[in-house]
Amino acid sequence: IRAVETARSYAQTRCLALLPLNARQRVWAYQTPNSFGGRGGGAKQYAATPPNLFIYNRAMSRHATTDEPSFGLRCWQGSPKLMPLAHRHNDIELNYVEHGTIAYLFGGKRVELRAGDVCVFWAAMPHQLSEGEAVMYWVTLPLPLFLRWQLPEALATAVLQGKPVVRRGEANGGDAPLRQWLVDLARGGGYGTIVQLELEAYLRRMALDGDANMPAPSVQTGGHGGQMAQYIADNFVQPLHVAQIAAHAGLHPHYAMQLFRETYGLSLIDYLTRCRIAHAQQLLVVSDMSVPEVALESGFNSASRFYSAFKAECGTTPRAYRAAARGELGTMKDER
Repeated sequence: IRAVETARSYAQTRCLALLPLNARQRVWAYQTPNSFGGRGGGAKQYAATPPNLFIYNRAMSRHATTDEPSFGLRCWQGSPKLMPLAHRHNDIELNYVEHGTIAYLFGGKRVELRAGDVCVFWAAMPHQLSEGEAVMYWVTLPLPLFLRWQLPEALATAVLQGKPVVRRGEANGGDAPLRQWLVDLARGGGYGTIVQLELEAYLRRMALDGDANMPAPSVQTGGHGGQMAQYIADNFVQPLHVAQIAAHAGLHPHYAMQLFRETYGLSLIDYLTRCRIAHAQQLLVVSDMSVPEVALESGFNSASRFYSAFKAECGTTPRAYRAAARGELGTMKDER
């Protein structure tokens, strides 16, 4: 599976370090393992792009037209650019807002994050950073690792259903853990195992303390594009047609298709397919349903259509995706 292969090769060949310049300026360093421990070679520095992250924003620009299979276990810090289009990648994502306020769109619903807030979500569902300005941390976590932890049901179920989970303010205890994860992941080696243990404990505490919203309260954006996206997200397992989706927003089908593409950067049918595929990915990993059963449960009315759409979106077959994801889980257990 492309997500696992990409995460593994990326983790083996590259690591990131943050070099502070001043309170508003950051430079990201791009390093190979030989750059650490005095074994030769210094970090290659890219030009500063305040107040944004060079590498993260470069990745975001690719998402305007393509999907990123996975970032692997990574941590970034900086000020993000707003995303003109929704994107997705096959990781669990944790955001911590250090300063400022931002808003995400998840399936047409707006979720606001303020300073001190933590948000956890499965990034396989299309999402978009739509407004605001903030300094924040991102952590991306491979889906198999998240599943291996068998976290409390309320948290795990909400996340795997594509719903953002938010914990507000002081309950999160500040950014100290994230600052340490940033440093430790740049060091590599055994420090990555420490980050995994601490991140698992962080999520368990977030679930057990009972002060996290599962899912986060959200408000409908009110625009026609948001109405259609939400209607698709709520009904994708049912047979849906363009005329039906357009009618929900009170629009002519041709105008609805044009407006949706301008808003989200893809067609109504493509968005519907992505929602169905994301649900199928979840079922393949966490259930023992057969592939035809997964297809029907995800809204596909034929196995051939499901196989074709899944391979186009994920780069592999449903059976290979399941086998690789479960094999990765077994590998992680053996290493631990």
